[in-house]
Amino acid sequence: MHHIGTDRATGWVCAACYPAAIPPALIVTDLGAGLYLVNGGAEPHEVRLTTGGGSCDCADHQYRRRECKHIVAVRREARA
Repeated sequence: MHHIGTDRATGWVCAACYPAAIPPALIVTDLGAGLYLVNGGAEPHEVRLTTGGGSCDCADHQYRRRECKHIVAVRREARA
């Protein structure tokens, strides 16, 4: 799901619409079985990719139900 635009009040940028907004410093480690560890932010996050989508333990994904920068980083790494 894409969210066109940004929210200047919160600083939120849709990572799916604006992939250039993802910091290149995010490091993705494949833990196997569709589970990934993403480091490089304030704290590490676990991302799980499934055929139906992805999930992350970060607040952005848990509370806002948006595809976060961690999921986008894992998808980008998986395509590489």
